[in-house]
Order: sequence, then structure tokens, then C-alpha cells
Amino acid sequence: MRNLALLLAIFIYSHNLFSQKTERYSGDYYNGTNIKGESNYAFYQEKNKKIKHGPFRYSARAKGEDWRYSHSISGEFSKGFKNGNWTYNLNSKSHEKDKLGFYYNITVDLTANYKNGLPDGEWMYTCYVNKYKKVLKGGRMRKAESKDTKDIKIIANWKNGKLIDSLIINDKLGKTIHISMNNFGVLINHKTIKGENTTYEMQYLKGIESSKLINGNMVNNSEYFAFSNLGTTDNPAKKIKHSLFDNQKCIIAKYIDDNLFNNDYFLYKYIEGDKLLHTKLEYGDYTVNHKGLYYYTLEPIISSEESEIIKKINIAEEKTKESLWYYNKEIKKNPKDKKLKSDRQRVRNTLLVYKDLQCNIKAYKKHLSLINLLENNSCNKIHFDKTPRKRQEFLQGIKRESDKQFKLLSTYNQYH
Repeated sequence: MRNLALLLAIFIYSHNLFSQKTERYSGDYYNGTNIKGESNYAFYQEKNKKIKHGPFRYSARAKGEDWRYSHSISGEFSKGFKNGNWTYNLNSKSHEKDKLGFYYNITVDLTANYKNGLPDGEWMYTCYVNKYKKVLKGGRMRKAESKDTKDIKIIANWKNGKLIDSLIINDKLGKTIHISMNNFGVLINHKTIKGENTTYEMQYLKGIESSKLINGNMVNNSEYFAFSNLGTTDNPAKKIKHSLFDNQKCIIAKYIDDNLFNNDYFLYKYIEGDKLLHTKLEYGDYTVNHKGLYYYTLEPIISSEESEIIKKINIAEEKTKESLWYYNKEIKKNPKDKKLKSDRQRVRNTLLVYKDLQCNIKAYKKHLSLINLLENNSCNKIHFDKTPRKRQEFLQGIKRESDKQFKLLSTYNQYH
């Protein structure tokens, strides 16, 4: 009992000691704009740095005769990191005018959930922007050339900073995107992208694209079809993990960045507390550590027998290169020898054939589907006496062409 009382006393003392060190700030807060911001938050000092801990409130308000501006952010910090529910709101009416004389009405809202500085839970974002000009009409300044320039809603679900479950992007002036993921951030079920003239719907099974609908027309993924229908024994393959974020042209990444993260209205640079964002101190900018939207591609596993065939082709090519080196050396000694030059040209032509063979070998190592090997790879086609019926017969065709070239130069005694 005495030990329990002692532990309780130590806990109360430690709690009181920490509370005594916690301070509050209430006053101006720099926001990078020409409108003064104010904030109220709790913090404690650690190594001469303020660590926010507890409720945080920020606001910036201003108005004129025919304009107004309101900006507010509220949430809670835990040891310097955002935690729990945060709300961001901006309303700007006729406050800003661009070089062409257009005024803007802007409404932005974001509710975001965090866990120890990482997005965790549902985020809901809406943004509406309308631009217009003011013209004198009937003795009053009235709106003219009014046009909506942005009308978008995004619902994203996160787990420890990773996109999971679903991502919905409804852009009334752009694209509509619906994506399904599992709790590991891997694409499942479908990914739908609707534009003004084109609709794509990709179907995913265990993170692998199985098919896609393009404007209602079905296109099967021949790689997945080869793997699933012929079986892993005939077509052994490994899964290579990727993320849609890896593609710099990914429209989904652009929507996420432009609206949720690279958005000055949320003051990430000035409020801080986001682990997903990494600040570049030399520029004052930050990068986003994207996680999720994972998918797999299939890549063949090359057997020992296949490796041996490829090795023999490579050896034949290396001998051909050695032969070219020999002729180059001999022609330097006898620059006018026409036979040497003719023989060298024959070797050069053979190496061009080997270049095509190596391209097809590279495709063979990449594609699991015989259809892709025969029709869709970008290499110059190989002549087959008989069209391959199995993927392995494609490699045997490459080997026959290699043997043919090697035999041709051997006939002319061009290997030294």
C-alpha cells in the first residue's frame, strides 16, 4: 500500500512539474500574407525550441467596403505533432484581384484527422472558386464575366499516413476518380477515371490489373491472363510492387498535392506538426512523402534452363564482338585491303542482328504473355519458321537465329 502511495505521489509531482513548464501564447501569428493572423496555443520549451502541446487556434480576419476575408484553423497538438481532428476554413469574397482585373470568391474547407503527426482516418476537402469582373451598370458596380474556375470535393481515407479503403475525387470542372484499396494501401476491385470524353475503369485482383474498360470496351491484361489461366507451373512469375505515385505524370498525385498538401491556405509551412511533409530548409519548401496506391506487375522467373540458353547467346555475341575487334586491328595495318573491309562489314551486320536478339531477350525477361512477346514489344520482329505456341518456344527461336548467325560467320572463318 505504501509503495502504491509513493508511486501515485511521484506521478502527481511529475504531472505538476510538466504543467508548470507548459506555457500559453496568445497574439500575432505570422502567416506569409498581408492580413494579420492571430493564434492561441500551449507549448513547452525543449532545447530552446517551442514544442506545441495542447489545443491550437488560429484566425485571420479583415473586411472592407465590398470585400471580406476570413481564415481559421483549429486542432490539437501532442508533443509537437498534430493529433486528432483538425478543421481548416477559408472564405475570401472579392478580396483579391488578378492582373486581368478579375476578382475572386473562394471557399475552402478541410476536416482532417491525425495520429501522432500522420494522416489517420477520413479527410474531407471542398473547394469552390468563382472569378468575375466588376463593371459600372445602372449607377452601380455589378458582376460581369462570372465564371467558376474550381469546384472540387475529395474524400480520402488514411492509416498511419498511407491511403487506404477508398479515395474519391469529384471535380466538376475536371475528372472524377474513384479508387478502392485494402488496409495495406494496395489497389483492389476497381480504379475509375472519368473525363469529359473518356472513361477508364481498371479492375484489380490482389493488386494486379486484370482488365480495363475504355469507354465500355473491355481490354484484358494479357500478362495477368497468362499467369492465372495457364498456371504458375507453366508461367512462374514474381510480383513487383509499385505505387501510382511513382509516376510523375500521375493525375491522382497532382490532385492530392495541389489540393491537400501544396495548398497555402492550410499554412503547413508556418504551423508545422505534419510528419508526412519534409521541409527543405534552404528553400523553405517541403516535399510530400506519398504512401499507398500500391499495385503489382508480373515479371517472369527465368529458369536455369532458360538462363543457360541466354548464356549461350551472349557468348556467341561476345565472340562476334571479338571478331570485330580483330578486323579493326587488321584494317589499321592494311587500310586498302578490300576483303578485310568486306569481312568486317559482315561482322557488323551480324552484331546488328544480335542487337535485335538482345532486345527480344529483354522483352522475354519482362513479359509473361506470349501475345506481348509476339505483337506488343517494341523490338524488331524475329523470323519464325513456325509461330511459337508457348512462351519458351519464343526463346528457342532467338537461339536458332543466334546459331544461324554464328554458323554463317564460322563458314567464312571469321572467328579468330
